[in-house]
Amino acid sequence: MLDRPLEQRALDPSCGSGTFLFHAVRRFLNAADAAKIGNREALRKCTEAIFGIDVHPVAVINARVTYLLAMGEERLRDHPSLSIPVYLGDSLQWDTEEVLTGQTVHIRVPAHGAEEEQDPGKVPNLTFPIRLAGNPALFDDVLNEMLRLSEQKSSTFGFRKLD
Repeated sequence: MLDRPLEQRALDPSCGSGTFLFHAVRRFLNAADAAKIGNREALRKCTEAIFGIDVHPVAVINARVTYLLAMGEERLRDHPSLSIPVYLGDSLQWDTEEVLTGQTVHIRVPAHGAEEEQDPGKVPNLTFPIRLAGNPALFDDVLNEMLRLSEQKSSTFGFRKLD
């Protein structure tokens, strides 16, 4: 329950079309209006406080649209760029202990092919520093680059940690 929306964070780990997100965003923005927080600041804080995850790509798209609808056209006109924190992923695969300690986010990647089943060492686990996972715009950029590299069938070298 979001009884103090400006002080709480919310995550819908299986957000579907985004109904919970819609109401959480509306509650947050109403509280921001009551507190006389400016529009840009309210939108920034909202996207830092309310998140969604779903395993289905269409659900993620729908939830992002629902999130935007909750913000409303008038509010969005004042904000030139905004990253909507609704992500494609399996929230059951996230290592929540690591998230809670604020170090890194580990996502176990399940085996999909015979090659991975024979050699589990070839199946990469994804590890993101919490400072990356906590920045929705940067996290989106990294995930988009990973998607681009995977679509080009790049070697895993492109995904390795940069020093």
